[in-house]
Amino acid sequence: MTSLSLDGHINSLVLPGDILQLEVTNPVTLGPGLCQDHEGRVVSNRAGILQRRASVYWLDTIEKRYIPVKGDRVVGIITSRFMQFRVDIGAHVTANLSDVAFEGATKRNRPNLQVGDLVFAAVETAHKHTEPQITCITGSGKAEGLGPLKDGHVIHCDLATCRRLLAASSKLKQELEQHFQGFECAVGTNGRIWVKSSSSRLTVRIANAIMNCSQLSDSQLTEYFQTLTDSAFV
Repeated sequence: MTSLSLDGHINSLVLPGDILQLEVTNPVTLGPGLCQDHEGRVVSNRAGILQRRASVYWLDTIEKRYIPVKGDRVVGIITSRFMQFRVDIGAHVTANLSDVAFEGATKRNRPNLQVGDLVFAAVETAHKHTEPQITCITGSGKAEGLGPLKDGHVIHCDLATCRRLLAASSKLKQELEQHFQGFECAVGTNGRIWVKSSSSRLTVRIANAIMNCSQLSDSQLTEYFQTLTDSAFV
């Protein structure tokens, strides 16, 4: 095992079994690829590029299997309804979604969601041996962007592309917003991106652009979007 500084190796390759030394005393959140061993040390359980956002650390890897983490926002698909909704979020088990976990919902006024409908939700609880619980409201009881997703198109991609779009200064997001006008986008950390625009044709073009850019560096992104003509966006 190799012992590395956690903050000193941001944007660097970490290998399975590497021990990452935490140099801060404030609480941190460990995301995909990182865990604590029986001695309380931070250990990597896969190979990837170490990333950090605020107090959250994770490994970026080219993979599509999603492991739920509390606080993650996900794009889910309703698979059944009995007492509560069962939702496919791309994990090894389905998630549970209460039918009153929506803004304004009560026992008498519940959302009319059907099997196959899409929701943008937050992971409320995630434990190794139980099914995750998700919600479409924040701690304030407001939706704040969460809830049912109507129409649009869902893109399935690797988890790293989703995290790239969610980054505070995402070059990919900036390029998309500059070249495509009037579209909505909900990015889930579970490898699903919902896109809706003024036309099906434009939605497909946006989806194709995201998929084509998944393996490009930031400098290559600029070159890629420069090759696109204005006629591609109408």
